[in-house]
Amino acid sequence: MKPSWARRSPESARGAGGSLQVYDLQASYGPVQALRGATLECAPGELVAIIGPNGAGKTTLLRAILGLLPHRGDVLLDGRSLTALSTEDRVRAGLALVPERRQLFDTLSVRDNLLLSGFGRGLGRSRMEERLRLVFSLFPALAERPRAPARSLSGGQQQMLAIGRALMGEPRVLLMDEPLLGLAPLIVSELLGLLRRLCDEGLSVVLVEQNARAALAVADRAYVLERGRIVRSGSARDLQADPAVHSAYLGGPLKPEAPRGK
Repeated sequence: MKPSWARRSPESARGAGGSLQVYDLQASYGPVQALRGATLECAPGELVAIIGPNGAGKTTLLRAILGLLPHRGDVLLDGRSLTALSTEDRVRAGLALVPERRQLFDTLSVRDNLLLSGFGRGLGRSRMEERLRLVFSLFPALAERPRAPARSLSGGQQQMLAIGRALMGEPRVLLMDEPLLGLAPLIVSELLGLLRRLCDEGLSVVLVEQNARAALAVADRAYVLERGRIVRSGSARDLQADPAVHSAYLGGPLKPEAPRGK
């Protein structure tokens, strides 16, 4: 039986996670080209990490996938092109973004932040209450403070709220932009464990993260984005073992394995 968060209406029920394909994505800010033909994919139930230096185009990539800025190339969800669709229609199709620095409604309560997201996705009252119960089951710390204003939460709790807000819309692919930024190690571990659990239950996640070590530790596959181009890709384990990736993003040269049996 699918977990409650994964059940969708009959007209869109094709499993929890969606298959995302991005082909030759290009985007610019005025004369500055930020993406130079990025191609990637995320299979249903897969956690894909995007790592790279500051200014590589990682946030631009997520914004282009969601249609928040003009782009060339193609974005497909379950084989259907989203390129001609507005951001609102891409969200209705099954994309959701957890933006960098959360972008919550600070003066509104935890519950109202979540309900606004549900209203924005066109969910009915009973469906929204079901989604609320899901979010509160995933994040007990939020369930304990449903009427607290978002600005009164800790950084970790605010990030939980941002993720919960995205989950209110029944996404098939969750796009996450630097969700670990500024969080304590214990909260980082908790959030990564939750993402792994959601993917194992079927949700698809594209994780843009500056903390490459943490991202690769939990991801299935990963891409390295530099200067708007995908320069490396493969399983997370293979990229962890890549000397160039290790030196650039994991803190120094790769240490050789000790001989077995010693």
